[in-house]
Amino acid sequence: MKLKRGKVQRIRKIVQLVFFFWVVTVIALSEAVQNGLSLPFSMETVSLHAICPFGGVVTLWNLIKDGVLIRKIHESAVVLASLSVILAVLFGPVICSWVCPFGTFQEWIGKLGKRLFPKRYNTFVPKHIDRYLRFLRYGILVWILVMTALSATLVFQPYDPLLCTLLTHP
Repeated sequence: MKLKRGKVQRIRKIVQLVFFFWVVTVIALSEAVQNGLSLPFSMETVSLHAICPFGGVVTLWNLIKDGVLIRKIHESAVVLASLSVILAVLFGPVICSWVCPFGTFQEWIGKLGKRLFPKRYNTFVPKHIDRYLRFLRYGILVWILVMTALSATLVFQPYDPLLCTLLTHP
């Protein structure tokens, strides 16, 4: 029995909110621990690295090349990176649209844009230019994956606020 589209969207919204608030909570707790707050549990047991598929690319490459995982990146990131690729091939951007807090945030910004610019929304860029720009994201994705694997570093870390937070707060 297929789920109706509305029910799937409600489930998706709940999953998005859970992951978004989990990430915000973990970042806030990590910051509080950095500022001297004592918690009844170790922040090492609560890791945002566990839901970052790009960290998995780096550590998987390091595992293949040197035989060891990168200590700073959670092991589950390798599984998530592999799962992300498989799910993307089979179903599209599932991780980005269901789990990634940036995907959720971008969706919220898009809804705000629809309210602020109801007639101009999604038409600021001319269609003939937009047609080509839509393919640019795939080129950037390939470049990021290749450069990340070759350099064994997260090449876009300086530009990604979540990764900056993840990797600067152990």
